[in-house]
Amino acid sequence: MATGVNFHSHRCRHTTGTQLLQKGVSIDKVQDVLGHADISTTRRYAKTAPEAIYELAAQVDEVKEQRALYRFWLR
Repeated sequence: MATGVNFHSHRCRHTTGTQLLQKGVSIDKVQDVLGHADISTTRRYAKTAPEAIYELAAQVDEVKEQRALYRFWLR
């Protein structure tokens, strides 16, 4: 039955895999959860969230800035 909603159940699997990887679950565990026979299929999910990389980079920059200020105050 058509509902007019653009929904595909596979997107739920994709979202689940991506979120698990972003939360630090090991890729082999995600492979088991998703039922992938080949780990290369699961690796595709790791490439879909570059914003997580940018977020980590921002955190590193913040720590570097805090350390620089701390060193300045110690002079």
